[in-house]
Amino acid sequence: KNREIIKKLALKYPVHTGGGLRSLSDVEDVLKSNVRRCTVASADDELIAKIPKDRLIVELSINENNEVLIHGRKTNTHVNIITKVNQLIELGVTVISITFVNAEGHLSGIPRKQIQDLVVQIPKNIEKIYIAGGISTMDDLEYLWSFDRIIPQLGSAIWKSKLTIGSIFNGMINFDGNGIVSSIIQDLNGLVKGLCYMNRESIEQTC
Repeated sequence: KNREIIKKLALKYPVHTGGGLRSLSDVEDVLKSNVRRCTVASADDELIAKIPKDRLIVELSINENNEVLIHGRKTNTHVNIITKVNQLIELGVTVISITFVNAEGHLSGIPRKQIQDLVVQIPKNIEKIYIAGGISTMDDLEYLWSFDRIIPQLGSAIWKSKLTIGSIFNGMINFDGNGIVSSIIQDLNGLVKGLCYMNRESIEQTC
């Protein structure tokens, strides 16, 4: 049921999806529906090798010691994430997602030193690094945005109302000296209605 909803959303919006993609047929099913990228676990090298790399994100769950966890994060492989990333690079992987399990869902902030140390070590072959776990403030987001390759991935912070979509948009916008930005307004069908000028408050209310 969830997959059908995701496939419908992908026809209209940019969508990445993961969870329950355990076979090549599962992956092909979502990718043909216009999903931009699918996320699969790091444990199945055979599956990873068969997926087009420009449509793939490989998820790596790690503990505080940078050890990769698999099988629903219940099994510690005792493999360092950098070792695993280098193995994935050999398979052609260019985009990964790192979940900091100890921080995930707690809204307690991100492990900044751990993140910084890892980003320095991850080879440039990895073009994008999605980061999840602990993001709970705009300060967390701004820290992550300071790295070239990092893309923050939020969950609890939004549905527990620690952050709003509007505040996140405002954090990404370059307002002019008067706190204004030009905006193209569209209706729900994508029809352009006109050009207007918005401030932080109007963007917050719109989102």
